[in-house]
Amino acid sequence: MSQRYLNTQQAKQLAVHWARTEPIVRIYIASAIGQHHLIDDIVQEVATIVTEKFEDYDPEFEFSRWAIGIARNRIAKSIRSKVRDRHVFSSAMIHDLAGVVSEMQPEVDARKSALKDCLEGLKGRSRRIIEMRYQWGRQVQKIAEELGMSRVAVSAVLLRSRKALGDCIEARLKKEDRSP
Repeated sequence: MSQRYLNTQQAKQLAVHWARTEPIVRIYIASAIGQHHLIDDIVQEVATIVTEKFEDYDPEFEFSRWAIGIARNRIAKSIRSKVRDRHVFSSAMIHDLAGVVSEMQPEVDARKSALKDCLEGLKGRSRRIIEMRYQWGRQVQKIAEELGMSRVAVSAVLLRSRKALGDCIEARLKKEDRSP
């Protein structure tokens, strides 16, 4: 098989589509396999296949459904290779999950957009601690040490900030639902 390369426009289209769809594919894979140590591997396999086959993608077809179809095939392959495991979903169940996850994409997109807006409204130490914990992946104890705070104080800031972000997201979503 000869190696095909995407032109610049195709590469940009792929990047936009994948950035929007990857969280949905990840949710689908996680709900289908339930084995957290395999999720990243399968997402990476799907990303590779999506990239390799992007020239074959029909823009008339929804990209997320196409990518989830690829994910479904990768999950089925994974299941076949682990057929002795008792905690395996049937192919029909995985197919049904694909439909549900695709239907969730608009809600996930709306929540991500609201979260982005709400994070911009979070200021000062609260924002810094949220970033350290969730963007940089630092542990609470490490954050406490770096900021000269107690572990309990950092945990309290995280709790209040998560609550504020959750309330903000819900308020924004309700506001969008009332918009014409």
